[in-house]
Parts: sequence; structure tokens; C-alpha cells
Amino acid sequence: MLRFYRHDVFAVHVTTPTELEPEFKGEHALVDLETGERRDVTVTPAMLAAYRRAFDAYAAEIARYCARYRFGYLRATTAQPIEDAILQVFRQGRFVK
Repeated sequence: MLRFYRHDVFAVHVTTPTELEPEFKGEHALVDLETGERRDVTVTPAMLAAYRRAFDAYAAEIARYCARYRFGYLRATTAQPIEDAILQVFRQGRFVK
């Protein structure tokens, strides 16, 4: 609907460094923040590799969705100053005619 009314839509996918490169090893208790469900897991190198593949596929799907609907897209990390992320948007040629 926003595109129909000629709005310029831009998605900023904010991640943390831990989401990009988790450093968990061994036994952990994970808690779902929405449901409170707790699950004990053993984090292995294979599990971390599978997580990275799944995360990369998820991020790529978001980028494809944005491209399909002509939304701007930027993947930023909380380790990056917000000013740098905004400059990246401008360098993509968005919002500046």
C-alpha cells in the first residue's frame, strides 16, 4: 500500500554481533522470550554451522522480498554507529534526488 501511494519504503535489518557470529559452546539453557519455554541444549560446531546457514538464508530472503517490492534494504549491526548506517543509505542513492 505504501508503494501504491508512492512512498519510498526502506527496511533496516538490525542484528547484533552475537546473532551474526554466535560464540556459544557446550551446555546452555535457552529461554523463548515470548513463551517462557526453556530448553536445555548442547551447542556443537555442527549446530553453529547450521545456524549460520539458516541465518544467512533468512537474511537473504528478507533482501529478496525487499528487492521484489522495490524497497530499499540495509543490513546493519548494533556494533556499527547509526550514523554510518544512515550514510550507507544515502550512498545507495536513496532519499536524495
